[in-house]
Amino acid sequence: MAILIVTAKPLIVVLLTDKWLECVLYFQILCVGGMLYSTNSNNMNILKALGQGKSILYVSIIKRAITFAFIVIGIRFGIYGIICGSVLSVYLWFPTNAYYAGKLTGYGFSKQVKDISGNFILALSVGCVVFFGFRFLDVGNDYILIVSQVLTYFIVYVVIAHLFRIEGYLIYYNITKDAFWRSNK
Repeated sequence: MAILIVTAKPLIVVLLTDKWLECVLYFQILCVGGMLYSTNSNNMNILKALGQGKSILYVSIIKRAITFAFIVIGIRFGIYGIICGSVLSVYLWFPTNAYYAGKLTGYGFSKQVKDISGNFILALSVGCVVFFGFRFLDVGNDYILIVSQVLTYFIVYVVIAHLFRIEGYLIYYNITKDAFWRSNK
């Protein structure tokens, strides 16, 4: 999602044309919410897999109440308020989802935050570096800009993740390395 935030403007221009430039900020704000959306989904899937219909009902009611409250508050600030309220509600869903999933699995809020925080901070940091680094460069071509930003993001992310031994990266690295060596035998 961080790379989508970074490449939003040229991506929108390439895919949808200049007429859609006004939606760039909306898209970027929604991508911020998307950064935690999959974690929320995983927590809900745990409840579903374990047959916890009652817990799913409680969590869904709490999540809908949070979302409704933030959208109602956001209406006062227009479309940006509604979008920001929706995104903020996604972040407030996380403690609820993690709590109920953690009760069943022993993998609750604090453990989940610990596990995702390194990747989350790294993704945002590298995204900021790439975003502001390319902000002052005049590449001239949106296709080249997108490719340059994605490659720069990927290289910087991998180098920093490798140097700091980010656990999520190391797991993926070892799986990829093992698959590569098996396929070359």
